[in-house]
Amino acid sequence: MADQQAPDFRELTVRLMAYGVTVFAELGIFGEDIVIGGVGVSLEDFVGKVLLEYWTGVIKYHPSRGSLISLLGKALKNDVLDALDRLSHEREEHRSVTPMPSDAPKRESERSLDEFPTPERPLEIWMDEEQYRESLRKALSDEPDLLELAEVVLELGLEKPQEMAEFLDITVQELHNRRRKLRRRLLEYELVVSKQS
Repeated sequence: MADQQAPDFRELTVRLMAYGVTVFAELGIFGEDIVIGGVGVSLEDFVGKVLLEYWTGVIKYHPSRGSLISLLGKALKNDVLDALDRLSHEREEHRSVTPMPSDAPKRESERSLDEFPTPERPLEIWMDEEQYRESLRKALSDEPDLLELAEVVLELGLEKPQEMAEFLDITVQELHNRRRKLRRRLLEYELVVSKQS
């Protein structure tokens, strides 16, 4: 990592968290402060582990292999799937969002999410985007290939066909076919306005 420019870990964290929420949702794990039952590993833990592994060199990145976020997104999804393979997750565990009263100062790792600063994006914008994502998930629920493509664009922000194809583990030609089919579905479900000349 010495010869590369240091990435913006705050941005990577936000993007990986957003992608992680979709990974958890695909697996039927919903709710606030969700953790994988029986393990006690939360989405924040998975994201932290992936970023730590990247920072320490366990996860190696080279620009010729696509975008960094694509690589880290794959690692995150694989870690979540590996955790689920190791344990059956019959129930979800929820961490308390109420901070424990204490006179002693807290270490950064002991702070609850409610104690961190609020996001920069207004709640209204986030809710509109979330409603769109939910409409998209419902519309494409019977077409997992198209839903996966939509999530790669929305959650990871990938735009280059080569990066998208690598992340989805398909050819660029297959990616173009899926993109055309996705556009037709979005028009069909009125989730995008068609371009008019």
